[in-house]
Amino acid sequence: MHSVKKSAIALAMLAIAGASQAQQAATSSSPTGRLGQRYVGTSYGFANYQDAREEFHDVSIGVNLPVGKSVDLDFGYGYQWLTNNPVSLDGHSLDAGATLYTSTHGVKPFASASLAHLWSKASYHGVTARDDESFYAVSVGVEVPVAKIILTPSVGVQDSLNDGGDPTYAGGIDAHYWVTSKVGLRAAISYSDYGSGLKSWNYRLGARVKF
Repeated sequence: MHSVKKSAIALAMLAIAGASQAQQAATSSSPTGRLGQRYVGTSYGFANYQDAREEFHDVSIGVNLPVGKSVDLDFGYGYQWLTNNPVSLDGHSLDAGATLYTSTHGVKPFASASLAHLWSKASYHGVTARDDESFYAVSVGVEVPVAKIILTPSVGVQDSLNDGGDPTYAGGIDAHYWVTSKVGLRAAISYSDYGSGLKSWNYRLGARVKF
């Protein structure tokens, strides 16, 4: 937990420093990020758990829809799988969320909240168990233009609505670049603390297409 708090503080300092720089240097030609844009996005993610053999992978597709001057709604589907022979785990998830943001001098601070439901199946030596679980997540961050790239540091928390387990705290940074006026690429890295000593570094690559 102390490492997560340190990561959160470092990310917050990065966001403040980036916002300060952007306020001094941003111009009308500054690149736009994903907020306020209507697009379809797809991505692949990989989680490397510390001191564990598990490797968690996921692929996702979703849509972002601006519904007001400073409000975006997003909806997505994901498929997740865990590799750790002889245990296998796979799941399907649906999620919906909203992001409130503001824009000042080329910088966009934001706050997001979402709900998700996961249908999962675990198998071990021919024995299969199924589970359904719902989650909520909240996060805060800021979009900061740096040259032609948008950097988005953020911190957040996620927890189950079904039980009283430990919440997951996470902090990370996302880099986005619009290759053309319609097509963008992204790369992200984050650190998660799930409680009970379980932690992971998470990596993600993806693309976004405006419509």
